[in-house]
Amino acid sequence: SFENNFEDDGLEPQDPLWGTPGAIELAEKPFEAIYFGFDQYNVGQDERTKLQQVAEFMQINRDSRILIEGHCDWKGTPAYNMALGDRRASSIQQYLIDLGCDANRIDVRSMGGTLATPNADSSTASMERKAQFLVQKDS
Repeated sequence: SFENNFEDDGLEPQDPLWGTPGAIELAEKPFEAIYFGFDQYNVGQDERTKLQQVAEFMQINRDSRILIEGHCDWKGTPAYNMALGDRRASSIQQYLIDLGCDANRIDVRSMGGTLATPNADSSTASMERKAQFLVQKDS
């Protein structure tokens, strides 16, 4: 939810499982990132085939959990980027749920612009407007 981000800065995943030491560092990143247009959080038509692959993986690997991280470029205030990163991750989460994935196995967190390149050129910035997947197996 949008308001919660400002209370806890939005960096903590919803599920305590992801908060255990090393959980994020040890997670696999087997899927391509989903990219967004400037100031956008809707899933573009050309990105949807990537989400089909994630959904198929989730349906085959019933014990896996995924964490969707929403990222932004350097433009915008930290609070705005944190909210936009949350919207990006949440839109991917909703898309996967619509494809039949179990909502209880999909967590989201916003990274906002914390990992963005300051004053990046437009091609670098466009690659930083994304959502990334981290997969935890046998959770």
